[in-house]
Amino acid sequence: MGRHEGEQPPAAPGGGAPDTGSLLASLGLWGLWAGLAAYAFLVAPNQTPLRDAYFLEKLVGLGVDDGVTINAIVTNLFLVMGVWPLIYTSLLIPSGKSDNGVPAWPFVTLSYGIGAFGLLPFMALWQPPRQPPK
Repeated sequence: MGRHEGEQPPAAPGGGAPDTGSLLASLGLWGLWAGLAAYAFLVAPNQTPLRDAYFLEKLVGLGVDDGVTINAIVTNLFLVMGVWPLIYTSLLIPSGKSDNGVPAWPFVTLSYGIGAFGLLPFMALWQPPRQPPK
């Protein structure tokens, strides 16, 4: 039996309500985001400010040449961290369409400044589209 003109496609199972797995995943991502934010704002700051400043200066090449070198792997990982937002942008903007209409661009823009703290809320809010894109 085919559909007649003007008929709506069949509704998704569950009547549009999110399934339990999706809800648990969203709650887990919100919990991860809250835990990371609490750690970043309450525990991490000012534990060793002089050492942190010294290593940051060495990583970006602003420190004095005192004969101490930083492991090349650490330096390269630090530099690669700047590439991750570009990779996420190329993946999320074209394919980040959410069923609930949450746009990806504000979260991707935030990720350039605050990294995963900007992306995790989008991942928690995102819902897969019901109909595959044509």
